Amino acid sequence: MRSWQRLVVLAFGLVACGDSTVVGGNVDAGPADLGVRDVGFDLGALDVGVDAGSPVDLGPETAVDAGLDVSPRCASTQQACDGVCTDVGENASHCGRCGNACATGQVCVAGACREGCLAGEQRCGNRCVRTDSDVAHCGGCGMACPANQVCVAGRCGTACDAPGSQVSECRVSENERYCADLQNDRRNCGRCNALCLNGQVCEAGRCVSACPENQRRCENRCVDVSTDNAHCGACGVVCGDGQRCAMGMCARTCPAGQRSCDARCVNIDADNSHCGACGTACGAGQRCTGGACVCPSGQLYCNEACRDVQNDRSHCGSCGTACAAGQVCLSGRCQVLCPTGQSECGGVCLSLPSDPRNCGACGRVCAQGQSCTQGVCACNGSETLCGGVCRDTQSDAAHCGACGAACGAGQFCVAGRCQLSCPSGQSVCANACVTLQSDADHCGACGNACASGQRCEAGSCRCATSETLCGGACRNTQTDAAHCGACGNACATGRSCVAGVCRLVCPTGRTACGELCVDLTRDPAHCGACGAACSAGRVCQGGTCVLDCPSGRAACGSMCVDLSSDPSHCGRCGQTCGGGTCFSGACATGQSCFDIKQRLPSAPSGYYTVDPDGEFGSPPLRVYCDMEFRGGGWTLLVNHNAAAGFFETDERGRANNEGDPSHGLYSILGRVEQFARSGQYEFLYWNRQYNNWLISTQTTSPFDATLAGRCPTGARVVEGNYTPSLWCGYTPGPTTWSVINGYGPNWTHAVGQSRIYSNWPLVCTHNAGYTCNHIQFYVR
Repeated sequence: MRSWQRLVVLAFGLVACGDSTVVGGNVDAGPADLGVRDVGFDLGALDVGVDAGSPVDLGPETAVDAGLDVSPRCASTQQACDGVCTDVGENASHCGRCGNACATGQVCVAGACREGCLAGEQRCGNRCVRTDSDVAHCGGCGMACPANQVCVAGRCGTACDAPGSQVSECRVSENERYCADLQNDRRNCGRCNALCLNGQVCEAGRCVSACPENQRRCENRCVDVSTDNAHCGACGVVCGDGQRCAMGMCARTCPAGQRSCDARCVNIDADNSHCGACGTACGAGQRCTGGACVCPSGQLYCNEACRDVQNDRSHCGSCGTACAAGQVCLSGRCQVLCPTGQSECGGVCLSLPSDPRNCGACGRVCAQGQSCTQGVCACNGSETLCGGVCRDTQSDAAHCGACGAACGAGQFCVAGRCQLSCPSGQSVCANACVTLQSDADHCGACGNACASGQRCEAGSCRCATSETLCGGACRNTQTDAAHCGACGNACATGRSCVAGVCRLVCPTGRTACGELCVDLTRDPAHCGACGAACSAGRVCQGGTCVLDCPSGRAACGSMCVDLSSDPSHCGRCGQTCGGGTCFSGACATGQSCFDIKQRLPSAPSGYYTVDPDGEFGSPPLRVYCDMEFRGGGWTLLVNHNAAAGFFETDERGRANNEGDPSHGLYSILGRVEQFARSGQYEFLYWNRQYNNWLISTQTTSPFDATLAGRCPTGARVVEGNYTPSLWCGYTPGPTTWSVINGYGPNWTHAVGQSRIYSNWPLVCTHNAGYTCNHIQFYVR
């Protein structure tokens, strides 16, 4: 016989529980090994309690009415709540005491409300039970044992002393039998009917205080297995040198102040791609400061970019506040853009240093007779402001010599003194001596008042040298948009008067190109400079012509790529996944399909790259991940289609066509031990020909040669769509088996054989004559 035919490989259901016959010879004539209770891999809660049925009075009543006893007589493990005997140690409506109801979604464990059950327990309905001993949930929720039977090690039987079990029979009443594990049953802790107090659990036959939520007792102390380096993920799992425990897994330790994100150490206080937490990327223009994405001083985050709200026309003063056409944003306010030396007042550009109606500030009107000089209202040098009007106290009879000093009847004011006649060069107007050559109220003749803004010079009303009389008012036709260059010549909307000509004045951020104000950073006809047009198929971004990519794609160099799925540009241009898969803009890589599913719950089924033993171990693998069946996270170990033939050697049975999981002779079985989680295994066997599937777990390696031909420790069926008759786990087959089909005692050949293989319940479970053409084997 060739040497490879003597090698031992993983076998399905090698030992028939309760039957000593196996293919190729006898293995063990004694009783089948049922293994020990699963204490590592948490498949659900195991209910250690039992309903005692009719109440039994085991102690003094908790409440007694001295006159008439109206409460039921309850067992010592119960209290009367609302007239009903209730176990306050596990009743979510009366948890720990009557009336103390747990919140929605919580369960009552040892008299305390918790989010989940203790290790070794499984939630069935609104209770935590031990499925290894609860007759109503034996082996799984709702799987009740027949009458007069007990549940031991998750199986129904007639006695508590089944082979391999470590339980004792404890009777609550004469007619009720119960198999209790005295080492961890809080109702029978150390001995039958020894109940632990609320808030306590049973460990090693002693009542101890229950650990807080999300902690586990290891080495007689409560630890958080999600962060404890000595108990990472499970008790006794120690992280190696240079590693730390994070989320129950040992990972590389980063320097102080850094965290491991995307397989590299980053400072989440300052990293723009991982700001405050892994995967939290800052937006355009933002910087990560103190673990928070912030814009530069004076800017706000608007429409996924930092904006200067002091000067941005689209976000002036606040996000979304846009300025109207012809306006600019100055100091956070929308304003008309005026030429140098002018200011906007009510939508009009004015010269505040010289405008008597807006002297020094909008709306500040100078008094009658005053002029505006350098933004200050003042009377002419020979006049004085009296009662809000400029008066010539040298000639004004009502204010002669001083404001309010009026001359008597028939008198005139001459040189600031009241007299009976006017001096030479002055005339009497309205009982006052005035100089007709310079008096704005009597210019050239009594009562001839000059228009607003005019002055009286040589007996004629005139505007200032730089102004023109337009519509009864002096206007600066060099700067007045309503009278630009000439009276009545108004500039169009969006234009200002500059040197007597209406000109296009663009707001901040825009440039005049011909008769248009354009944004050189975005205008495809003027990209970066006036007239620099982008070619067909390109758009202007940041003043540079780039590819015009369709919706959902971004320009990376000379290509349009989908940043949500491109492994070379995942999430942003140039970010590669190193051979991994890009999903929703994030690189989907990890140690296994289960690891990827935990980090990306919505990841679909498909091909991924995983590295089960880390960057310093074996090369990464391209595998197929089933992300949907029974919670997803399954890694395909073997795909065997009989149409593709059989594995030629044991070595090829363990590693064949590793790069193509779709091949009919595909196997990475030789690396199965790298996929164990805390030393535990969860397998999915699938006969694709008949759609038969089975999920099982075990605590020993399927390549442990010391278990050849025997049921492995801790093996159990979790669920499936059929019930195997001879299954008890996955172990190496005996080397004494006869050759089947000429390919040796390898299950990798047997599962795809061309004829029936007797006593292999997981290979073919249908009527005689059927074959198994397509088998798949997964691990999670």
